[in-house]
Amino acid sequence: MDYVTRLCEEIKPFCEKITSIVENNKETYVITHLDADGIISGSIISILLIRLGAKCCIRTVSELTVDIIEQLKTEAHDFYIFTDLGAGITKELYTALEDKWMVIDHHQIPNEELKAAYNDHVLNSWNYGIDGGREVSSGGIAYLLASTLHRKSKDLSCIAVVSAIADRQDQGAKKSLLGINAEIAKTAESEGLLRVDLDLMFTGRETKPLHEAIAYTSFPYIDGLTWNSENSYALLKNAGINIRITVADGEFYPR
Repeated sequence: MDYVTRLCEEIKPFCEKITSIVENNKETYVITHLDADGIISGSIISILLIRLGAKCCIRTVSELTVDIIEQLKTEAHDFYIFTDLGAGITKELYTALEDKWMVIDHHQIPNEELKAAYNDHVLNSWNYGIDGGREVSSGGIAYLLASTLHRKSKDLSCIAVVSAIADRQDQGAKKSLLGINAEIAKTAESEGLLRVDLDLMFTGRETKPLHEAIAYTSFPYIDGLTWNSENSYALLKNAGINIRITVADGEFYPR
């Protein structure tokens, strides 16, 4: 069984829960992490809920704390979905929110949570032996759930790829994506939403002259070039590459 099929099988109970929420006209509160993967995974779930006709709202937090959980309890929403959050604090979620919650996450789960009765509320790649540090992000898991529940969700595949790259999961050969991330990227490419290509990676390559982009690139660190724009320019000049810089009133060529 391939990666995507395997996780999609495990997703079915979570799809059934969301379907029940929608059919019973319950309002869902999406709470997500305040980073790229969190914003993307929370957005994918919110878009899914809207497409299904559900009532929902979304909130970002820098971390999920006991104080925030207690605050959520007093707000008395019908159901809570946490994205890119929750690992290590599910016991507190269960105590405060009982059965009215779901976690969609890719961070590694403590052993005691893996064995807990309430772990069936947690859609996490590590539960199924899939490396959430390299093979799928929260955005990727949210996308798989959305594409299982709604046929139009393939248009969200490209932002799931963004969430993987934002979490530095491009750890394959030549910074390619691995596992489920690679499968999602294939979907996005087949839909015409992105193009996978091999190119040079420089910081600020779209906005800086080439020699400055080389100098400001610190990964990988190149002794004599990183943080040294003069040496970077000299390297290009000695290689016979002419640098053209565009300014407000035209173009000029450095000496």
